[in-house]
Amino acid sequence: MSPKDLPANALDLHVHSAPDIRPRPFDDLDLARACLANGMAGAGIKAHTEPTASRATLAARAVPGARMFGGIVLNRAAGGLNPAAVEAMARANPVTGRVVWLPTRDAEHEIAVKNRSNATVAVVRDGRPVDALAEVLKVVGACDLVLATGHLAPDEGLAVFRAAHAAGLRRLVVTHATAPVSDYDDATLDEMLRLGAVVELCARNIYT
Repeated sequence: MSPKDLPANALDLHVHSAPDIRPRPFDDLDLARACLANGMAGAGIKAHTEPTASRATLAARAVPGARMFGGIVLNRAAGGLNPAAVEAMARANPVTGRVVWLPTRDAEHEIAVKNRSNATVAVVRDGRPVDALAEVLKVVGACDLVLATGHLAPDEGLAVFRAAHAAGLRRLVVTHATAPVSDYDDATLDEMLRLGAVVELCARNIYT
């Protein structure tokens, strides 16, 4: 795909830029400039270990015209399913604090798939969301945020979205549905679409 193929004012929902705990080929300002240079409106900055909304605020100020946003990933570094961290991120950055990703590197599913041994953040138990998730959903709804599945297993993501839909949430994103760690099947995606979700397809997972 070349820049001329992109829809006008497109937003990339999922970009990992520096600073980060692992090397990245570009930083937040590079990302903002690249978006404008390629006819895009902007992008969402994601990090597994820290909130990114404040970084997005500064990137948007440094690169006028770029619509940058960020959020928080509910890994152990954020305190897991931590509604206070979500609310603080959103209140400090009401324009750029937009997305709450459920656990990624600390998701039980990812740990099992990648055969790692670190501690995990539980989101679903016996097919039902854990009690702590309800408080997170309240904050997501009150702040009108986007809820994304992170690296949950497909059945976990569906259980969470059923609970989110029942709680009145409508801004739902299935994180990189075709990634090896996710690999959502069509039937699960069909139901998630019926719940109002947007299905994210990431270029890295398609081209690699």
